[in-house]
Amino acid sequence: MRRKCTADERRSRPYSSGRSSVFDFGIRPPDALAAKYRSAGVWRDSGPLSDLRRWRDETPEGVAVRAYRSGVQPEQVSFAEFAGRVERFAGALYELEVRPGDVVALQLPNLWQTSALMLAVARLGAMLVSITTGIVSRELEQVLDRVGASVCVTVDRWSGFGHAGALREMAPRLPWLRHRVVLGGLASEEEIEFGSFFEDTRWEQCHPVALDDAHEDPDRVAVVSFTPGASGEPVGALHTWNTLHARSSGWAGAGRPGGPDVVFTPHDLMNVTGNLALLSSLLTGGCVVLLDAWSGENGLALLAETGATVFLAAPPFVDDMITAARGRPQQLRALRTVLCGATAVPSRLVREVRCVFGIPLGPAWSMTGVGIGDPVVPRGRAEPG
Repeated sequence: MRRKCTADERRSRPYSSGRSSVFDFGIRPPDALAAKYRSAGVWRDSGPLSDLRRWRDETPEGVAVRAYRSGVQPEQVSFAEFAGRVERFAGALYELEVRPGDVVALQLPNLWQTSALMLAVARLGAMLVSITTGIVSRELEQVLDRVGASVCVTVDRWSGFGHAGALREMAPRLPWLRHRVVLGGLASEEEIEFGSFFEDTRWEQCHPVALDDAHEDPDRVAVVSFTPGASGEPVGALHTWNTLHARSSGWAGAGRPGGPDVVFTPHDLMNVTGNLALLSSLLTGGCVVLLDAWSGENGLALLAETGATVFLAAPPFVDDMITAARGRPQQLRALRTVLCGATAVPSRLVREVRCVFGIPLGPAWSMTGVGIGDPVVPRGRAEPG
């Protein structure tokens, strides 16, 4: 059993693992290029932690995350609560000896804890490796070995696959892996149970993880996003917070008459589209809507219930919702943007989106290495039909 942190304990235990990765993530953009993009206004000097601090201070009661899970009540997290959880999770990772330059791998479904963990890794200046739950067994071992992850946080089971068991089996072959964390199930003696260790222990009172003390470097490689490749091998793309910012700021808030965005995507937070949904909501002081089990009916219900202003999805998801609506116009007055990409968009879908959602479809070119590239964001709302 790990010792619990006491309320009056203040520790800053020195620890230096060196760079725990077998891959050199120290590459940076040339200074001239960074200056050019800053001058153009597409890059900036801060990152998502600055956005979170801003809304924590300005709208602490505003909703940062709304998470919907099958069989349980929806969870709603305010900006004040979200910031506190980011600090607590960062403290937990610090207790696990995560330091700047270390690699933390996350393979988790769409839960509010996932979004807070992503920012907790950023708070420590560590490298976030986001792995979709579609990568399993042999491919997962390849990814973890390639990046030299020192900590991996995974889910017990998801979509019928035992992720924690698979990680347990491969762990002896991963010399860099120091800690395995399991969310949503019973952990073995060699593993850490997420709820008690990350959520129930006040690590923020023990370790130097306050958001106010964060120093962001938005030009360092911060996120490696892995998805199943077309060849069957996992493909990873390296991103800085600025490369991701450039791909979310262009459409975040576009055409907004006033008020923050409510962004909904059915894609994994571990997918670059999910990353961008979270970042864009933080940028505007809005809310990201998370759904753990997709269906067209669920998607339509959430658009209406949450007052979503932006919906990001590949064509099959949009098609599912049109099928669920049986082609009939929906009352979604808050919705102003539907961005659709990642594969070819059928012309039929363009017509049907206008009819069902009452707004024109915004086509977007998208891939893991780029994110959402130069989307066409239509202005105004059309009449259904």
